Amino acid sequence: QQYKESQKSYEKTLQIYDLLENEEEAQKQFGKAKTYYGFGRVAQKLGEFEEARGYYQLALDIYIKYVDRYEQADVYHQLGRVAHKLGEFEEARSYYQLALDIFIEYGDHYSQADVYHQLGYVVQDLREFKEARGYYQLALDIFIEYGDRYSQADTYHELGRVAQKLGEFENARRNYQQALEIDIEYNNLDSQASTYGQLGLLAEAQE
Repeated sequence: QQYKESQKSYEKTLQIYDLLENEEEAQKQFGKAKTYYGFGRVAQKLGEFEEARGYYQLALDIYIKYVDRYEQADVYHQLGRVAHKLGEFEEARSYYQLALDIFIEYGDHYSQADVYHQLGYVVQDLREFKEARGYYQLALDIFIEYGDRYSQADTYHELGRVAQKLGEFENARRNYQQALEIDIEYNNLDSQASTYGQLGLLAEAQE
């Protein structure tokens, strides 16, 4: 998490790509795209979302110019996260859908799971709870299929929140309990605290 050091390294990397003479231009541009993507990730971690968006767009422009469609997917995914953080929900949904379409096109089933989960977040914020549940369930099914137990916890937690919003208290409790068991198994204390908090709110709602 030494983000300033990361930025310095990326700056040096860009300078080196500009100085290379024997590399093919396409290879140089792909290297620069990955560096811009790295800059975007650092800016995102630092909460500099407009700056992150600018770097991701630079990476995306290169991938579009050189027709590297698969690499575009991950950039669209991150652009969706940035738009969501900035409260631009419909734009976030559009970016996620672009990422999802590419992952489906390339048969990357596992990568679809995280996009479905993020789509669930977006529509949940739009108070489209039944649609959110559908997306979370798609994500959960893939995490179960691939045996990714750790990632299941967050999805169970969000399924609990959706069920709670829909007044399905027992369903919410079951999902929270599933999330809690996994978080205890992996000693994920922050997530345990969040789920205990939701269980408390659920008990309060049921008096």
